[in-house]
Amino acid sequence: MEINTILGVLAGLGVGSLLNTLVSYITSQKSKQKDRRYEEKKTAYIGLLTALHDAAVAPSEANSKAYALWQTKCHIFGSGDVAKFAQRIADTNEGPRDARHEAYESLLRAIRQDLYNT
Repeated sequence: MEINTILGVLAGLGVGSLLNTLVSYITSQKSKQKDRRYEEKKTAYIGLLTALHDAAVAPSEANSKAYALWQTKCHIFGSGDVAKFAQRIADTNEGPRDARHEAYESLLRAIRQDLYNT
């Protein structure tokens, strides 16, 4: 009887250990995925802001295309609000400075909010 009890306890510990390993693995994978998503967003947003700066400092077709590329990456990895305000910046390029400044401030707010929520 004692051997059966000991074997039962050992088997129970094995199942518990297996469940603990499984839960740890799932938690680790979710954490890695969340970290990767954050890094993808951060990279896209920094690239977008850098391209925006380059286009403002040295307007050219190449810098406009670079902005469009980063804007597309933000459509893929970023939030809908970030994509919307990135497009609004492009749309207000030739418009009044107030509208462009408002679009820029809205873009920064949307980026902050998206990274904070990630």
